[in-house]
Amino acid sequence: MRDATAHRSNYGDGVWDLTPLGVAAGAGAVLLYFQDPQRGQKVLLPPEQFIPTSKRVAYLLINDGMPQAYVNRFRSSARAHMAPGSIKNAMRDMRPLFEWLGEQGIECLADCSPQMLHEYALWVTTNKPSHRRQFYLLQAVERLHHLAPLLPDADQLVEPPFAAKDALNSGSSPAPGAARSVILPTVGDPLLTFAITCVRSLAVDIFAATDTVAALTANPPQPSEGASELLRRLAASGGIPAAQRKGQQSLAADYLATVYGLRVGTVVGMFRRLGLQASLNADIPCPVPVPILGRLGDAPWVDHIDWYDAAPRGDKRGLAPLLLTHLQVACWIILADLTGARPEEVRQLPRNSCQVIEGPGGLGAVRHVLWGARRKGVTDASDQASVRGADKRWVLSGPAVDAVAVAEAVAQRVAPDNPFLFAGTSSSAIQHGTLVKRLGEFVEWGNALMRQCDVPDAFHIPSDPGGGAPPTALASYRRSMAHFMYRRERGEIATGYQYGHQRELLMGDGYSNVSDVGYRQVVTRAKREAYEETLAEVGDMLAGGTMLSGPSANRLVDITAQMLGVVEAAFVSEREVGALLAQAAVPVFDNPSTYSLCMYDPRLAKCLGPAEADAEEPNRGACDPSCACILRTDLQAERLLGEANEDEARANSPLTPEPLARRLQGAAARKRQRVDEHRSRGVFVSIETLRSTLGSRQDGGA
Repeated sequence: MRDATAHRSNYGDGVWDLTPLGVAAGAGAVLLYFQDPQRGQKVLLPPEQFIPTSKRVAYLLINDGMPQAYVNRFRSSARAHMAPGSIKNAMRDMRPLFEWLGEQGIECLADCSPQMLHEYALWVTTNKPSHRRQFYLLQAVERLHHLAPLLPDADQLVEPPFAAKDALNSGSSPAPGAARSVILPTVGDPLLTFAITCVRSLAVDIFAATDTVAALTANPPQPSEGASELLRRLAASGGIPAAQRKGQQSLAADYLATVYGLRVGTVVGMFRRLGLQASLNADIPCPVPVPILGRLGDAPWVDHIDWYDAAPRGDKRGLAPLLLTHLQVACWIILADLTGARPEEVRQLPRNSCQVIEGPGGLGAVRHVLWGARRKGVTDASDQASVRGADKRWVLSGPAVDAVAVAEAVAQRVAPDNPFLFAGTSSSAIQHGTLVKRLGEFVEWGNALMRQCDVPDAFHIPSDPGGGAPPTALASYRRSMAHFMYRRERGEIATGYQYGHQRELLMGDGYSNVSDVGYRQVVTRAKREAYEETLAEVGDMLAGGTMLSGPSANRLVDITAQMLGVVEAAFVSEREVGALLAQAAVPVFDNPSTYSLCMYDPRLAKCLGPAEADAEEPNRGACDPSCACILRTDLQAERLLGEANEDEARANSPLTPEPLARRLQGAAARKRQRVDEHRSRGVFVSIETLRSTLGSRQDGGA
């Protein structure tokens, strides 16, 4: 019977109709309890019983895992046994295939041909705008095919005529917030600055306000007047305070009852009896009686703290005060941004996780270490994903230490018995989706505060990420740190140490399951972008004309001329010069510490030792001024001159000791000498001169 009902029945009512209720041990395997929607009771899924396709697949993933043929694919780091959350997502991603096959009249997977799978791939790429979502749906098809030998004949799917990873390469650039995007400095700098301001300046006022509200609620003062006298007096003196709730104003009964020692029900009843609705005024403040000490910019961050921002929220008052949730988000931003921990690792940090390591001989604290757990890639004795994870520690800087202390104080006020640093409303940590939502609210609140305090626009958090990830992209915090750390001198060492991947160069290309996601891809992408930026700077300098000096100056001129000769020189724009240089056989690297470029050639480089003869990059820390690979443009000369001016300014300062001043003056003189040599011995080169030279060569050859 080839109707929709039969199709849905054959494909298992969809795993979306099955609610996992728990697990039980049986026959040496883990069996899953489901809620059967038809019988309305718990059912156990044994292997002998006939069960629909989706249930069979779920059983295999839980008990047997993926076959080794799938795990051992080239450039794949997939594990045989998936985490429970990954199994749930995998079954969710199979649902569109089952539904689509049902609409096409296909009753079982064995009836699906490669042409049908090709049409399904076209349907996915047409109807799913996100390349990441397309990848997951097509990956589900690949999983079903690799599970085919373990399924009945009717459920065995043919090999799909596509590769899921191709969906990731179909777009030229990732969408904002995609896993491989980073938070750009235009967004990340003001966001981190405001978060640190919240932790170091505003937290004192927020804690004072929430503690005052809690104290007054627990021990209200003795009433000095009745509810009727209070309401009439307020109505006659300008209006009765109102609270804004869901776009409507209502009597601020909680505030009036607590501050004036009355019962909420009495205040509400008397308000209705007197008919004073017309006297409500939302512009009348409901201040918490605490002084304001924190500052935002040059002014106090608020005139007063509103009662309803510092009081528990919700109909049953079970939600944390709004200001405490903002403070909690600020702490999460600082730790996620400055530690390099994964978002889930930060979110699930335990209480009292910060350890102070004392110096020897009682010299005081020398560093702070944050202890947590790493779960990614950690398995137990049975090769299952470990629930507990492995111990992991991160060394903290000053703002991060303050953030941990403030987060501890927030957790103590929100949920004293909760074991997590970022406590949720129950005994668990704050949920991922809740954190994303609160991050968006935190940005809106911060911008509103900065507008209110006339903070310059440069400190506002942009609403448009400008090609980067938005603040709500949790995974981008860790990736952003790797992206920018790697661009510093010796950044590959610092990045590998901070991220626990000291052997980064030996890691497989399949880290994090696909080649363009995960730490290795972030690092290699940062290397590539740093290299491309160097070439773009060289191209810009050549476009406007620049002096070139150093042993490799002529090599750069020759290579640029050759690349221009590959295409018609008249149609090469200035901005394309860097892209052309990227295709050259000799790479160009920047060394900011020596204010020079390196036309790297392992045969000529003096920075390499005997064991580094085949290194892909120069050793920037061992740069030799006499090396044949060095050259300098006007841009490097300007930066070197700027550093010489800074050295002279420091040498002339009355606060600089005389021995240090002499060294600074000597360093400034040597740097100025290098700038003078660049200007006197360099050769002026521009794209126009190269074009004319190329044209004369072509004419002569003709």
